[in-house]
Amino acid sequence: MTSISRFGRRAWRLVLVIALIVPAAVQAQTARAPQTDLPDVTRALAITNARIVQAPGQVIDRGTVVVRNGLIEAVGRRVDIPVDARIIEGDTLVVYAGFIDGLSHTGIPEALATPLTYRVPTPADPPYDRAGIQPNRVAASHYQSADPSISNLRGAGFTIAHVVPRGRSLPGKGSLVSLGRGDISQNLIQREASLFLQFSGAGGVYPSNDMAVLARFRQLYREAEQQQQIDAVYGQDARGLERPVRDEVIEALYPAVEGRRRVFVLADGTTSALKVHRAFDLQQQLGFQLALAGVDQAFEVVDRLSGTNVPLFLTLNLPAEPDSTDKESGSTGEYVADFRVTSLADVTAEADNLRARQAAERERHYGAAGALHRAGVTFGFSTLGVDHSDILPNLRRMVRHGLTEDAALAALTTHAAAQLGLSDRAGTIEPGKIANLALFSGSMFADDSRVVGVVIDGRDYAVEAPSAAQRDRRTSSR
Repeated sequence: MTSISRFGRRAWRLVLVIALIVPAAVQAQTARAPQTDLPDVTRALAITNARIVQAPGQVIDRGTVVVRNGLIEAVGRRVDIPVDARIIEGDTLVVYAGFIDGLSHTGIPEALATPLTYRVPTPADPPYDRAGIQPNRVAASHYQSADPSISNLRGAGFTIAHVVPRGRSLPGKGSLVSLGRGDISQNLIQREASLFLQFSGAGGVYPSNDMAVLARFRQLYREAEQQQQIDAVYGQDARGLERPVRDEVIEALYPAVEGRRRVFVLADGTTSALKVHRAFDLQQQLGFQLALAGVDQAFEVVDRLSGTNVPLFLTLNLPAEPDSTDKESGSTGEYVADFRVTSLADVTAEADNLRARQAAERERHYGAAGALHRAGVTFGFSTLGVDHSDILPNLRRMVRHGLTEDAALAALTTHAAAQLGLSDRAGTIEPGKIANLALFSGSMFADDSRVVGVVIDGRDYAVEAPSAAQRDRRTSSR
């Protein structure tokens, strides 16, 4: 009886110790915001009591998302929270699927943007690299996960990006990457996702302008088609045939020729609409799979884009609004297209007419996304050339000018995922998909809302609040 009594006392002591330790452990796993500086004690995470926007138009007012091993395990109003999960209390948060960037140079070092300019004996037939023709390069090979542009993009709610090399006419192949920390091996989704073409001449050698770029691409594409046929014949029976000469630049076009990879054409700048027409014409001549990115004159080509299934990624770079002093002397946007100055007395009227014309042009840019949506055109967004602090303000500006909130969210999530072939793993908050989430302090369309954190592949990243200078800059740009 004495030994039993001793055992009983020891058991009660053990129970008391466990009772003291377990609550402390649970409390240690609970956090109010993402904590990336803490080690991964567990790969389980639960965001509780949050407003969850699973997809455009699908909202859970007060729900929980459970993440395990980089995937979404459960989502709903009544979800069992695993005992090993670290908890983020989301009672003040709105949770969206992580945003997807349709095309950018995120993570690609600026050094790659420096074009080669060495002199060549035959400018009409320069070496590939001097001509800016490098389709054999792959963005993933140059991606640097420590590049500040990556954390900047996370700060705007983005978790996946279609990254393309820097360069000239044919800089290389695009890659799909997650925007988490770690090297490319940890973040690579698809190494070769696209072939990137842009209207950027080589300067001093052929091709030096837009039309020359088109002609050179057409020539390379036809050479790739021919070389494939030669390779096929040689592969069937090589007897009596000279071995084909290998050309890695030509061979880099094979996936586009075979229809396995899309050609992403950058249609940006003041001739954006013209580039869209030229890209469509080139595609019709050659038959490759086309995608358009960086389009910032979409209001000029709504009819051309309507009814096509071509993936489209609009630029998030919009003209800045004038400051308050300009607004006070601004205009309603009505102007005389052929205004003529006949005397010095007309100078003031000319300035007013110019401001009115500028205002009308800004309105066209702001309303382009809404016009495309009303025409039934689906699209995503590209952050190429956009300051990260302008991304959300510009998106909200589009909404104020006719783009619905659901359409804006779809462009960042479901439509972007579909156009990049990621719908089976990203774009919505549902079990089995990659645990990529954007955590906002309120509705993403409210001016005072900001990204407080993102979850990428199940790992959470805190996002610092903007500085006073950044807040002043955003306010002045509205």
